[in-house]
Amino acid sequence: MIINNLKNEDIGKKVVYTDNVGQKEQGIIKSWNDEYIFVVYNCAGDWYNYKNYTAAATDPGDLEFLIESDSANYLFDKIMSAELKDNLIELGNTIFLLEDTSFSAEQNKTLSSWLLTFAKKHRDIEGADSRVIFSAIRTGSSMLRAEQTETLIPLLSSGHKIETSLVTVKMIGRIFEAQPPKDINQHEKLAIVVRNIADLLINPYSIMSSESAAQAQLAAFSLSAMASELSLEVVTNIIKIKSRWFTTMHLISLNELKKLWEKQEEPINKNVMNLLNKSIDKVKSFLGEYEK
Repeated sequence: MIINNLKNEDIGKKVVYTDNVGQKEQGIIKSWNDEYIFVVYNCAGDWYNYKNYTAAATDPGDLEFLIESDSANYLFDKIMSAELKDNLIELGNTIFLLEDTSFSAEQNKTLSSWLLTFAKKHRDIEGADSRVIFSAIRTGSSMLRAEQTETLIPLLSSGHKIETSLVTVKMIGRIFEAQPPKDINQHEKLAIVVRNIADLLINPYSIMSSESAAQAQLAAFSLSAMASELSLEVVTNIIKIKSRWFTTMHLISLNELKKLWEKQEEPINKNVMNLLNKSIDKVKSFLGEYEK
């Protein structure tokens, strides 16, 4: 996408962002300047009121216009109907389609609840398709406002046929990336659960598993993204295991979060940014000592 080719009528148009590993995310153009296009990526599905949400500065080369079919109402009616109840293959295919479709705010409220309930129920069903479960969590979570994230707590529990905590904790981080906290310690019930996941996995033995290491990183990142002071305790635990690569990966994610928030049109709460900077400084200090 080329900034100079944009016109006023392009404000409000849907776009697709593709990152450097090929993952895609849908958004809507809010504004632009000489260097960046400001795109709203997460507005709890309330696309009609996208102007009320924070936009992220995005490299124009990573964007393309989204070509949408008039399928939202059709898919909504289909997923809500009883016809798919016993046809899990067709139901799964329909859930996949929801990921790339925009719905009205009212439809999103219904769909989010339905999808997250579906995931909670089907993760314990023998033979359930994990890809469908994870798609339901991604889409249902993306429709939530930051203040609704506690509804994801049940999906963070372990001991199920299909484990949903990894994809759920990843979505929690993405929600707060796009909807920065208004102040610190606003989501402590959720933070305690995420902190418990981090405590369980941040040790020299667990991080030898790539999946456990990834989930530990996501949990630590989510705590910082939701601006919980528990994030500082987790940083201390990360430093204690004295793993240079693991600590460096956490620093990279924190720096990326800081850069993202600094590009926001509206300034981030000072307490939130100060807390994030404390974590960054703490990690930097350890890595500096490590190299001496």
